[in-house]
Amino acid sequence: MKPNWNVRIAMAVLAVLIAFRPGVGGAGDAEKPVGDRLEVLLVVDETLSMSALDYAGVRSRLEGVREDLTQITKALPDAHIGLIGFGHDAKVDLAFTNSRAAVQRAVQKVTREPMLAGTGTVMDRPLDLMRKVLSDAERQHPERRRVVVFLSDGENTKKGVKQRSFAPLAQYVDAGAVLGYGTSAGGRMPTGGEPPWTFVRDQTTGGDALSRIDEANLKKIARQVGVEYAYRGGTGSLTAWAAALAQEGSSTPADGNEDFELYWILALLLAALALVELRLDVLAWREAREVAG
Repeated sequence: MKPNWNVRIAMAVLAVLIAFRPGVGGAGDAEKPVGDRLEVLLVVDETLSMSALDYAGVRSRLEGVREDLTQITKALPDAHIGLIGFGHDAKVDLAFTNSRAAVQRAVQKVTREPMLAGTGTVMDRPLDLMRKVLSDAERQHPERRRVVVFLSDGENTKKGVKQRSFAPLAQYVDAGAVLGYGTSAGGRMPTGGEPPWTFVRDQTTGGDALSRIDEANLKKIARQVGVEYAYRGGTGSLTAWAAALAQEGSSTPADGNEDFELYWILALLLAALALVELRLDVLAWREAREVAG
């Protein structure tokens, strides 16, 4: 009996395929969603004081805000991100979206409100809008984790008005942070335009007005919401922090292996063909003995 070359060729093909460990599903780490089960609400203080030039030396606080927002959003490529800006009023500058282009545009548009728009600041100005946005998000997508990032210098300048508690937000928030900008020494606020600047005047002293960070207030807001507080002075990256959030809010773990491997099926076929080949060899040996005898 001649060797069955069809069986041997099939065995060789299977052996090559097994070496490649084929599988279906999982498209590779770079294509897996990162933070797709997150709804991240960015709340940005855009009042006059956020233009003070005491971030990382003599840069605007809002420059630091934009840099931090860029780090956070880049680390959350598939998250649903929304943005509220507040000054003399609070407004939704970006409804929740996972469009990277829309998020980048919104971050770049973060800027100080017009010079004469404000009549004094109270940090609770966005509180009602935040509560509405977060409660609507919970109702519409209860399966998602909600993250709040509040970026401000914490300075209340409106006289005779008491800041309301942020505690009612805690029930809607799974994680987040309050980020503080400015210095205790204070920074001067340009009236607008490009250098050389003129600065906002202090009507009491006649000199340049100074804005100072109120860290005690920012820490209180963080406690009320149930998130952490971090001072942002121009050093340290937020990328690792945001990436950790993304890992917790991903439908597919970033380091998971979603491939369903098929090589074991091929291995079973190879084993079956090996048995067939063995049987054919035995028959060939018996045939050879009969012919010899």
